[in-house]
Amino acid sequence: MSYEPLGAATFPASPENLPPGWRMTTLSDHTRHKSGNGKLIKGRLSNHPATGLFPAFSASGQDVWAANPENEGTAIIVSAVGARCGKAFFAEGRWSAIANTHIVWPGDTIDARYLWRVLNNENFWVKGGSAQPFVKTKATFERAFPLPPLSEQRRIVAQLEALEVRSRRARAKLAEVPAQLAQARLSLLATAFRGGLTADWRKANPEIQTLETTLQRVRFESSRTGRSASDEKIPGVAGLSVGDIGPPAPNGWLKLPLLSVARLESGHTPSREHPEYWGGDVPWISIPDARRAHGQTIESTASFTNALGLENSAARLLPAGTVCLSRTASVGYVTVMGKPMATSQDFANWLCSEALVPQFLMMAFLAEGEHLLSFGRGSTHTTIYYPELKALHISLPPVAEQHEIVRRLNGAFLRLNAAAAAHATAVANLDHLDQSLLARAFSGGLVPQHPNEGASISTSAKVAQSSPIKTQLYLIQFIPALLRAAQQPLALDRLNAIVALLFLPPGDLLPLIEKIGGAKARAHFTGFAHIHEDGAFLAAINALKRTKTLVHSTNRQGLITLSLGPKLPPISPEIDADARHLSALISSVPSERVAPSLARLQTAQVQEAVLSVV
Repeated sequence: MSYEPLGAATFPASPENLPPGWRMTTLSDHTRHKSGNGKLIKGRLSNHPATGLFPAFSASGQDVWAANPENEGTAIIVSAVGARCGKAFFAEGRWSAIANTHIVWPGDTIDARYLWRVLNNENFWVKGGSAQPFVKTKATFERAFPLPPLSEQRRIVAQLEALEVRSRRARAKLAEVPAQLAQARLSLLATAFRGGLTADWRKANPEIQTLETTLQRVRFESSRTGRSASDEKIPGVAGLSVGDIGPPAPNGWLKLPLLSVARLESGHTPSREHPEYWGGDVPWISIPDARRAHGQTIESTASFTNALGLENSAARLLPAGTVCLSRTASVGYVTVMGKPMATSQDFANWLCSEALVPQFLMMAFLAEGEHLLSFGRGSTHTTIYYPELKALHISLPPVAEQHEIVRRLNGAFLRLNAAAAAHATAVANLDHLDQSLLARAFSGGLVPQHPNEGASISTSAKVAQSSPIKTQLYLIQFIPALLRAAQQPLALDRLNAIVALLFLPPGDLLPLIEKIGGAKARAHFTGFAHIHEDGAFLAAINALKRTKTLVHSTNRQGLITLSLGPKLPPISPEIDADARHLSALISSVPSERVAPSLARLQTAQVQEAVLSVV
């Protein structure tokens, strides 16, 4: 299989709580099993597929390939040894199972996919060993567990597989959220440092003190780092650049050398060979500290130095409000000192004058994001050297506007942080929902128990032909179910072919089903009374498009494909089972055998309905 199930099966707490029709039994009554081939060693097999090689399962799953497949068909491969022993994998087709695995074949009384979910529970297996755990197969295959009737197993699996599609879709959407939040953060910062965030504020506050007036009062010592500024010009993406390059500053702002409004200081590490230099009351910032406090005010550090360490090194005690930027190895972590501290040599430290708000400078560095790397050099480990640091220019608004930008950005960041927390909660809730669904499924609460569990005929298909309306209702559920089972967009002509298959009389349908899908597929459709109402297909397409259950796309070659839309119909386990059997035939339906009914379905009206815009 190409995906993981929702999780592991959990069963009723005691036999007395079994649903109607369920019974306590053992795996040995419903399966056969044996160990994987101990002569096939993972390290001696190919890690990549190639012509002439077939999938092979190790204790980690299907991660190697071997010649001469030893098995064919459907089975469950169990990790037999190691920390994750009891983990189960679904095998089908031609394959091998190698050392440290156990193979379990389902019998006629247990559905293979249901069995997979039963076995994919590491707590289900009786285990031995401590340093190297292993599964005790004999004890496990003799332990009692509850089993529903075969038809109910299949309904449970059909419902779970449909829910797994939704769960994977939800997880895929949730997986996009962190990147979207990060992009929103960078977009806000870029807008702020191009003047867009406070354009309205500038219009409403024309009388504020200009930056030029503030600069007349700025007096501070020049940088004590020795090398002169670089002549290079490297544009930034927001408010910073190396050299005076890039768009002009917004109205009322100035583009200035950063050294004209802040003093640059370096850091240092007192010798580790002198324990007396360490421990004390001087917080000392390292890269891990800056990583934890990135974009925030730093109040504590993991390491402390002392007066002796400062006296015997180039480390300096810097005042609160100093902006620290990591410039080596891990470039781009930025924080503001909340109290006097020292730093390692990995940091460029900026002591801001009254013309520059420290939090504004920190956010200016944040706004550049990964683009800060372009200010540095080095192929393996990028470093921003002091000549480039001394050449930094900044687009700077008046001090009052700097404070307003910081205030607005902090408010926006609070909202983004709340969204991130909501995302984390949604992920946790989805995990809980998956486990809750499994608990319901394997305690009899996910699908109803039917009194006639021995029936092998799809009851939903039986009623499909009784009237045009029922045919239409059947197709409205069948078409989305087929798309779910296919797990990919479906070409319109392929959909037409599958529906045309259902339009065949039983005498033609069953032999064709058996030829393509085997005896199991024929047994499933025995008793299926054929659909013959042509107009029901067009009506179903119209309804699915109108309710946005179905969406279409057309490629450059004019091929029309269909996908599930945002609105999904209720799930019917019986119809899902029909779709699952027929999805395997999507590329195998011989057009000449279904030509008469296919011609009635491939009409201009149907294509027009598919292409309609709701």
